[in-house]
Amino acid sequence: LSPVSSVGESIAVPIGLSIFHTTFNILNVLLLVWFVPLISRTVIRMQPSKGETDEEFHLEHIGGGLMQTSELSVLEAQKEVIKFGEITSRLHNMIPELIQETDNKKFNKLMERIKKYEDITDKMEVEIADYLAKASQGEMSDSASLKVRSMISIINDMERIGDICYQMSISIESKRREKEDFTVESSKSIENMLSEVQKALDIMNNNLRSEYSQVTLTEANNAEININNMRNKLRKSYLQKIEKGEMKIQTGMIYHNLIHSLEKVGDHIFNITEAIVGDK
Repeated sequence: LSPVSSVGESIAVPIGLSIFHTTFNILNVLLLVWFVPLISRTVIRMQPSKGETDEEFHLEHIGGGLMQTSELSVLEAQKEVIKFGEITSRLHNMIPELIQETDNKKFNKLMERIKKYEDITDKMEVEIADYLAKASQGEMSDSASLKVRSMISIINDMERIGDICYQMSISIESKRREKEDFTVESSKSIENMLSEVQKALDIMNNNLRSEYSQVTLTEANNAEININNMRNKLRKSYLQKIEKGEMKIQTGMIYHNLIHSLEKVGDHIFNITEAIVGDK
């Protein structure tokens, strides 16, 4: 075997290995990109929220840093956004509990819990946004890039829902402190509107768990229309009661603030589905 041939072979071997590894890695990435939607649906079903016990702030899915590819990092962020939606819904569900609670000790404990959840929503928005910003620095497909923009919009609306729920709790606390009781009719009206908003939140969370490309605005739009119609009806009734002296001004202001706040929550819920389908 000639020296030239030996040198050629010694050069060819590492070059061949290098080409093999590069090709192998590229094929792996291409395969992963194609299977991301399937992986997403499977993992989301396998890792449900921990429910009521999950009340300490921690990132379940993105706390360990970025994944191997930007596509997989976006998938992890999506799971965190789903969890964010569930926490937001849980926070809203505390409002009817707060309205109905008559025991002072339990009321104060629930107020603390609402504040805790509001703080969690603030932190989640910051942490998820930071993670998405870092993930965006790597190469990603157009669909993944669009999903990142959608999720940034989504978490902003979720944080705003958290703020509004906390402000509603302050209004309810003020009503209790000032002993401004609602009539049975007014209490029922607030209860009905809370129920409509909860239905909208359920639709929102279902959309968040779905493949974004399969989501439509129909259900979310119907829920938004129902909330707006109820707001208009209750506002008209409230103004008539104030004019007739059937409702005290202070009580009426608290009542109106709650109606207005619930309508704003409905707006943010609808914004979230708009972001999912790419219309926002």
